[in-house]
Amino acid sequence: MNESERAAWLDAAFSDSERDAILAPSRLTATGHAECVLRLGRDGAMEWQGTQAALDEWQHAVIDAAAVANPFEAWSIMRTAACFRGMVDQSIAGADSQLPMPRPEQRALRRAAAAGISIELSEALRAGRIDDWLERPVGQLRVASRYLHELWLGRPDLHGLYPRVGDRVDSTINFLAWVAEHGVREIDIPDRFRPTDAMLAWRLPHAPPKRHGVRLVGLVDEVLGIGEAARNVARALRHAGIETDHYLDPASVEHDVNIICLNADELPTFMADVGDGFSADRHTIGVWFWETTAPPRKLAEATALVDEIWVASKFVRDALTPHVDGTPIHVMPLAVAEPRPGTYARSYFGLPDDAFIYGYMFDFNSTLERKNACGLVDAYVRAYPEARTDTALVIKSIQSSRHPHDRDRLMSQARDRPDIVMIDAELSIDERDALLAHFDCYVSLHRSEGFGLTIAESLLAGVPTIATGYSANIEFADADVCYLVDYEMVAVPGGLSPYPTGGLWAEPDLEHAAQLMLHVREHESEARAKGQVGRDRIRARCSLDSAASFMRSRLERLWKDYPLEPRKLELRTARDEHAEIEDPIAAVERYVHHGPSAGWLVGSRGIRRVLRRVSLRVARPHADRQKELEVDIARSLRSLQHQIDDLRRN
Repeated sequence: MNESERAAWLDAAFSDSERDAILAPSRLTATGHAECVLRLGRDGAMEWQGTQAALDEWQHAVIDAAAVANPFEAWSIMRTAACFRGMVDQSIAGADSQLPMPRPEQRALRRAAAAGISIELSEALRAGRIDDWLERPVGQLRVASRYLHELWLGRPDLHGLYPRVGDRVDSTINFLAWVAEHGVREIDIPDRFRPTDAMLAWRLPHAPPKRHGVRLVGLVDEVLGIGEAARNVARALRHAGIETDHYLDPASVEHDVNIICLNADELPTFMADVGDGFSADRHTIGVWFWETTAPPRKLAEATALVDEIWVASKFVRDALTPHVDGTPIHVMPLAVAEPRPGTYARSYFGLPDDAFIYGYMFDFNSTLERKNACGLVDAYVRAYPEARTDTALVIKSIQSSRHPHDRDRLMSQARDRPDIVMIDAELSIDERDALLAHFDCYVSLHRSEGFGLTIAESLLAGVPTIATGYSANIEFADADVCYLVDYEMVAVPGGLSPYPTGGLWAEPDLEHAAQLMLHVREHESEARAKGQVGRDRIRARCSLDSAASFMRSRLERLWKDYPLEPRKLELRTARDEHAEIEDPIAAVERYVHHGPSAGWLVGSRGIRRVLRRVSLRVARPHADRQKELEVDIARSLRSLQHQIDDLRRN
């Protein structure tokens, strides 16, 4: 917009008070907390409180964003405005000198805003719960609060002593102890933010397992693909009736199986963080995804840390098998939750009611190159060289703030096309399902998928689907249920983390993709029928029942091979007048027939497993004679006990 267009639009769109909120935020009452209230879209304005800085560039960005019909696109404009980071810094730096903020609070607010989570921040501020927001635990361990984590970030001199606070157990606990003993003397920390007794007493428990069950590791609270995989595994385990606790739950220490939903390149760091005792006396299973023909970095190191591997596709199994030194790999059904049509109309997302909508959803953390959203824009433009009002392409993304260069590259490619809509936001499950249901065709021009979750979800929603005819997705979405795009194999670009050089993946034929996009629109009945077949197939192959059945069968086989006393042991005190003394002969009998209650060989790996097999083979004849002797002793003791009981009764 130019200046005259902005002025005209303001006069037409807003009342005097709303114009003041945009053009003169310094007139609003400063809060000292840089309160920002987002009112984009239907309300059409943004108020930014708590600053006295000149906001000319900010004003223009606000107006341009508010003029956009799509509220999600408007927020993207605000986040990508060149002045955004600077305005956040100026706003938080202390506009109201009468209400100074401790530095960790300033850094936390600035970091949150600059990272693109200001919507969450603004909600906390609007409700007057900024202290609650700062008290929330962060990091992988969820022990240190956001305030204390920011305190650590602002002290580089402590990073060597306490590395990776929030993720590493020993560093986090030792840092909290330092704050409680020394930090409070150096820094004026409000009482509310000081380490609590619960924080200081927290330890990741290490103890021998006491019963069958699963200790689950995964990013279950994160809006990430690997987080969704962890949630799917948790749902299936519980559906199977298998006792499951998250590894940060103290009760999880009693379980004898670890299931770790972290990829191979992340596993060594995690295991170093939690310490050697985490996998002792346990069977450890890694749930891994992978997408290229070259193995992931640290694969050998990660493989040495697990007893077996679960993968969601034959594609991943075949990619990893040559590189895991014989470690068993099992293909597990992945439970895909069926999308539920929501009550959100197209207008809620700023989409036209009567347009044919192509859609795609992806996470920038999964790399723009692999997801190939730029290729999708190219294919759409080939299919529709000129912008149209009866057709739209919607690209829904998350985590773009962590990848600003890729975000800008994608937005730049679509900038001159009003019929290409970017929605970069974390939606609720209901919002996301509703948006998916509004798509007339789902298009994934990925270069590789370790499973293809959004493809499965689109088929479950009955949406006609176009996808690259390569990688794991063709195991459940072949040509019978999906329009497959031709491709050729190409080298993975160098320097593209986490993928090593030397791997291959697919380069989809964009001209063929454009032809299929036009075909689906011109043959909607055919496409809908194909989509219905796909829905039925996914319901059968990716159901919660099938995933639960696999996990129950696999774990029961494991527990049969490695028996463990299933009951939970309870510690009793000497003061308990009703405490029961266990029958010592019963204990001998249980030992003879079942062995110790927590065998040291459960979960043994590598050389320990080999030594165990060799030693058992050599010792078996002697062990059989020893077992006969032990049984005779136990029977004699029981007979003697019966004779004593008879004498007492007489």
